Amino acid sequence: MEFWYYFFAGVVATLMLVWITARLWMRLVKNKARHFVALSRREVELESQKARAQAEQQIRELRESAEAGARQRERQIDTRSAEVAVRVSEMERRERQFERYLGELERKHAAVQADATRYRDRLRALAGLDEKAIRAQLREEVALECQQELAALRNEILSKSETELHEDAKRILVTCMQRVSTEVPQELGASIVKLPSDDFKGRIIGKEGRNIRCFEAATGTTLMIDESPETVLVSSFDPVRREIARSALEALIIDGRIHPATIEAAVKKAEQSVREDVYAFGERAIEHVGLKSVPREIVAQLGRLNYHFSNNQNTLQHAVEVADLCGLLAAELGLDVNLAKRAGLFHDIGKALTDDLDTAHAEAGAALLKRHDENPKVVNAVGAHHDEMIVQSIYAPLVKIADHLSATRPGARADAIEGYISRVQALESLARGFEGVLDAYAVQAGREIRVLVEPEKISDSQARELSRQMRLRIEEQLTYPGSIRVTIIREQRFTDLAK
Repeated sequence: MEFWYYFFAGVVATLMLVWITARLWMRLVKNKARHFVALSRREVELESQKARAQAEQQIRELRESAEAGARQRERQIDTRSAEVAVRVSEMERRERQFERYLGELERKHAAVQADATRYRDRLRALAGLDEKAIRAQLREEVALECQQELAALRNEILSKSETELHEDAKRILVTCMQRVSTEVPQELGASIVKLPSDDFKGRIIGKEGRNIRCFEAATGTTLMIDESPETVLVSSFDPVRREIARSALEALIIDGRIHPATIEAAVKKAEQSVREDVYAFGERAIEHVGLKSVPREIVAQLGRLNYHFSNNQNTLQHAVEVADLCGLLAAELGLDVNLAKRAGLFHDIGKALTDDLDTAHAEAGAALLKRHDENPKVVNAVGAHHDEMIVQSIYAPLVKIADHLSATRPGARADAIEGYISRVQALESLARGFEGVLDAYAVQAGREIRVLVEPEKISDSQARELSRQMRLRIEEQLTYPGSIRVTIIREQRFTDLAK
């Protein structure tokens, strides 16, 4: 019994061991299976993610390729559209060109028909002419045609050369003028002396007029004592004498003692003062221009120009301005600047000479400079700047141009209204004197003349020639400041009335 008990106990123990082992094995198998399933699931997820990433990459590539293709197609469309637009514009241009050609052909056809009609008429007319008459008419036609062609060629060459010359001249003149500072003169040529009261008029006249006679004899001037309150006018053709008289009279008025002895003393003192001032004015002008080796008499005569006025323009200031312009023009043209400045400064020195009134101031100034051994080119430029002498060097027209610029700048001179009116009337009268002119009008203060011509008598080429002839005659016969533009107006009007 005990054996079976142990046997069954062993069997039971073995079964229990087998069962426990089986349970452990089953658990181990389940764990492995569970681990395998997890791994499999993870691999599946990784594979699915990889497949999804590949699919997304393919989708992106497809999308990018599709977008690139779309952009390329869009660019191709834009390129083709631009090409189409260019072709359309080219076709429109060719169409317009064709229309112009067609219009030109129509005009030429009409002209050919007109020529054919004219030639037929001429042939009918020639049918009744002999050989000599036909040759004479042919010569006239050829001469007229050659004359028109030569006139057209001449006008073209003249207009081109005039334009180039005008441009060069404008450039040089503007360059010089903008570098010269000018002043507008404000003084007048008359010498007026203010009196403290009208009582001084009687004291100036003196007993039986002895004071005024003594003053006029000592100064070589004339005192004009009229009804103007508290003023006395000093009159003289010599501006230096007039200045001496003015200075002496002002000194006498300040002193209060007016009798022959004090008059002579005051006049001598004024003469000495004016003589010193004259030389100082001349030296300042020469120093401003920068000249060297100028004789003392020339300096004194130059200073006398400070008291001389030409149409309200101070002559010494005018001379200095002309010298500056001459120097600038000479520098632009590559000439001797020193010679140009000397000629410009001395060009009006003859106006200061009072002992040679029968000679033009240009010739008198040239003679004075020649006596002092001045450069012959300067002497000729001074004598020829108003065409009194024959021009022998380039400096003469240089001085003439600078003198013209200084005298005609705005505000330089106060021209009288009578001279302006007479100049305008002379200009209009000269223009009306040409054949074929209907009327002429001076405009822009006499700086332009507009001429109306008869279109039946004056052709276009003849109008051009008429303007040239009129310009030459104006330059020869008239004296005027600045320049005058000649404008020829040739107009045809055709009028009809519809009823």
